[in-house]
Amino acid sequence: MVVMVTLWKKKEKKEEEEEEEEEEEEEEEEEEEEEEEEEEEEEEEEDAPLPHFYI
Repeated sequence: MVVMVTLWKKKEKKEEEEEEEEEEEEEEEEEEEEEEEEEEEEEEEEDAPLPHFYI
């Protein structure tokens, strides 16, 4: 009986750790996507033609 509880707790702990790792990986991926989007926006701004002012 004690062995079953111990194994069950170990299993739960392992599952929680795996879930935390997955969440961290997802957060890292989201941050990378945001950085890429920001870089693309900056490139688009750099490529945009400058406005011409006529007097």
